[in-house]
Amino acid sequence: QMQGFTFNDFERLKKACELIISTDEAFKTICYSVGFSDYTNFYKLFCQEYGLSPNEYREKISSIPLPEDLYKFPEEESGITLDNK
Repeated sequence: QMQGFTFNDFERLKKACELIISTDEAFKTICYSVGFSDYTNFYKLFCQEYGLSPNEYREKISSIPLPEDLYKFPEEESGITLDNK
C-alpha cells in the first residue's frame, strides 16, 4: 500500500472513474477536478487500484458493447407516459 492512500483517495478515484467513462475530459483535468493535487500520485494510485492506467481503463470500458435498447422505455406496454397529460 502506498503512503498517503486514504479513504478519500478511494472516493476520488471512484469519481474519477465516473468522469473517465462519461466524459472525454483529459485525465489531468479529471485528476484535479476530483481533488487530487498531483497527477503523478493520481496516476500511481489509479494503476494500483484498478490495474490499468486511466487511458487503458477508458479504452476497456468504451470497448464493451451496450445493448441498443438500453435507454428505451416501453411507454405503451407499461402504461406510463413521460409527458404530464
